[in-house]
Amino acid sequence: MTELSDVYTELERLSEKMIKRDDIEGIVTKAVEKAVSNSMEKMKTEIKQEIKDELKKEINGEVKKEIHSLKTETRKDVSTVSEKFDGLNLDLEALIEKFNKQSRELSKLHEKMTQTMETANAALQLANHNQQYSQKNNIKILNWEEKRAENSETLKDELIKIMSKEGVSIKKEEILAIHRVPSKKRGPRPVIVKFLTSSKRQEVITKRKQVKDKLLMIDHLTTRNLDLIAKLRENECIHSAWYFNCNIYAIDIHGERYKFDIGNEAVEKKLKYIESVGRRRGGHT
Repeated sequence: MTELSDVYTELERLSEKMIKRDDIEGIVTKAVEKAVSNSMEKMKTEIKQEIKDELKKEINGEVKKEIHSLKTETRKDVSTVSEKFDGLNLDLEALIEKFNKQSRELSKLHEKMTQTMETANAALQLANHNQQYSQKNNIKILNWEEKRAENSETLKDELIKIMSKEGVSIKKEEILAIHRVPSKKRGPRPVIVKFLTSSKRQEVITKRKQVKDKLLMIDHLTTRNLDLIAKLRENECIHSAWYFNCNIYAIDIHGERYKFDIGNEAVEKKLKYIESVGRRRGGHT
């Protein structure tokens, strides 16, 4: 019995030292799970890296293709733009040449026009001078009572009678023409008297003050000369303006005398000169 009890005791001691099967299974299971987990993590890491590498290769390839395509398109665009630019340069050069040609033509046209204007102005001045010269023996009479049955002969007789009272003797043959002319103003129409000589005309007109109650005698001026005198009298730098012996004269506010002729440009140029002289002297501007 004693031996049997010792065996049992020994068995219990050995049993306590032995690992249970469940424990072994648990340990094995944990070891396997850990190994599998580590393997899976490694596989995931490797797969991710492979995916990254593949994506990187793919992206790099696509980027290179796009860059190559862009370079190709850019070269084409640059070439196209360059061709268009060259074309525009040619067009611009053609336009510049056309502009220069037109400028030359305009310059020649302007020169011809200037010459034409100068010629026309000279012709106008000559025509005005000739007309005024043809009227140098004339007198224009205003405010002469107009009668119903009057004619050239009755006007001539009446003028001879009026002037004889002022000591001026006029023969009928010394009056080449006498007649009324149309007028826009109300009242008697003006009378134009043409004398045979300028001396007789001067003799008559010197008596204008004595007969002003009946007749208002003035020089028979051309329309252009009348306009010129009116223009001069309106200018602040001009003291007075008048007609004498087919010419127009004016005196400025400083007493300087000037001779004028028709033609706006020449008149304006001389007036500007008079104004500049006036400014230097401290007069009107």
